[in-house]
Amino acid sequence: MNKRHIHGGKFFVIILFLCSALSFVFIIWIKANNLYIDILESNKWISIASTVTGSFLLIFGCILGYASHEVFNKTIAMNGKINHVMKSGLYKWVRHPFYLSLILITGSMILILKSYILLAGWIIITGILVSEARKEEKKLLSTFGAEYLNYQQKTGQFLPKFFK
Repeated sequence: MNKRHIHGGKFFVIILFLCSALSFVFIIWIKANNLYIDILESNKWISIASTVTGSFLLIFGCILGYASHEVFNKTIAMNGKINHVMKSGLYKWVRHPFYLSLILITGSMILILKSYILLAGWIIITGILVSEARKEEKKLLSTFGAEYLNYQQKTGQFLPKFFK
């Protein structure tokens, strides 16, 4: 199987940039305060907790994304083909740690900037990433068969399976 088609890269950045830009335009220049997620702004402590949680998720998502990208690049062959099912490191816990990192990063932006526009962007990005993960898994199943099926049963797609 060849290297993954989507790296999230260009397409992730474009959607996140557009949603962030729209949020700033509506909230800062047009003063459209109704685009804030009210519950995250309801009082000082909820706002602080939202920002701190979002910051933690942003940092964790960036570290996870970098680590999964490095592990993935080290395990593929020089010709760009995947020769075996990756079951160690981050891939021991989740089948798609890079996609999970993108979901966490975009989700963190919602908590930090508290914007409905970013929430809409996150829903779109998450839907696209889940769709891409499913396409990849079909290819991996056809390439590696029972070995990948066994790996799927033991490992969560985006969240770890603690009870196997």
